[in-house]
Amino acid sequence: MKYMLVVFLLMQGEWVRGDTLDGWASVPYPTLPACERSKMRAEAIQEGLKTQNPRAYDKRFECEERVKSK
Repeated sequence: MKYMLVVFLLMQGEWVRGDTLDGWASVPYPTLPACERSKMRAEAIQEGLKTQNPRAYDKRFECEERVKSK
């Protein structure tokens, strides 16, 4: 089973899935633990970014099971 690391950006009071925006596509991982490690890294980077630039977009990260298209 594969997992996708998905980023959501808070824009104008609503969470927008990054896949709908240029440059914010989900990233595939072979396992849930690998995705969760990347999620933790992304959250740490985001925390540092917000410290340096409080006006940066808020982001949240989620690991989702990859759904195969038919």
